[in-house]
Amino acid sequence: MKPLLLALAGSLFLTLSAFAGDEADVAAATDAWRAAIDARDPQAVSSLYDPQALLYATFQTRLDSPKKILSYFKHLTEKPELKVKFHRQDIRVFDGDAAINSGLYVFSYSEDGRTVSVPARYTFVYVKDGGDWKIINHHSSVDPEN
Repeated sequence: MKPLLLALAGSLFLTLSAFAGDEADVAAATDAWRAAIDARDPQAVSSLYDPQALLYATFQTRLDSPKKILSYFKHLTEKPELKVKFHRQDIRVFDGDAAINSGLYVFSYSEDGRTVSVPARYTFVYVKDGGDWKIINHHSSVDPEN
């Protein structure tokens, strides 16, 4: 019985270790999205989305094609001094091929000489595509508590 328990414990450790690595990779994919927003680079942002992605954006409704997603980010990244700061990330990985990162972030940009801050909540759903995490679904809405 002990060898079986040791084998099960070892298998569980290897599985959890794989998911721990996947969590770090999902966090890195999310940070790549943040960096692309901060760089105000709509091509870089939209390249992080799967071709079948859906985006329910903070400042617009349902976007369901790469062309619409790119157009949205072209418009968004025109905002002077656009930045996004993550305040909370809850990452969960499922079977190593799908993951969810949900939490809170704040968009900020300059408008008429003042800084505008938009606290929002988000959910990114990721799928693994050739070893890379791609956003397949993204929902973002203004945080009602702020």
